[in-house]
Amino acid sequence: MGKLLLLGFIFALTLISQETFAQTAKQVAGINADVAAINRKVKSYRKTTKPVEGVSLEGTEATYFASGKSLKKIKAEIFGETYDATAEIYFQGEKPIFAVENINRYNVPIGITPRKRVKTEERRVYFVNEKSIKTMVGSKAINSKTEKFKEINDEMNDLIGKLKAAF
Repeated sequence: MGKLLLLGFIFALTLISQETFAQTAKQVAGINADVAAINRKVKSYRKTTKPVEGVSLEGTEATYFASGKSLKKIKAEIFGETYDATAEIYFQGEKPIFAVENINRYNVPIGITPRKRVKTEERRVYFVNEKSIKTMVGSKAINSKTEKFKEINDEMNDLIGKLKAAF
């Protein structure tokens, strides 16, 4: 009887996790469609470019794309001592729905030549109601119960907050 109960419990957990995965996949597909729609209309949005303080010591420049008073997209160029990065954040209403950051790390500070890129990393975060539903580094999904998930999401939310505040 105990083994049967255990098997039933494992089966139920498997069904629940498959359902959750399917729901997340459906949400991610919807977000990707929204991002594609924003990018198709980007030329029709009001465009404002300005420096943003407090993101990195070497400087950040953000380009904001808005429709009326509604922010649709932010594209930021970020420079650090030994890295540069590009971030794009997409919005629906006033809430972020997707953020992608491409980070290039170098063997020497940015101003020194020759320099060599030693690492490139792409981070993607999908949001529903300002909560991350999926976080990826490269093609690998990051488990939501790990410290890396928390770290990436905290960094991304901090970046979004600073860029949005400068709008």
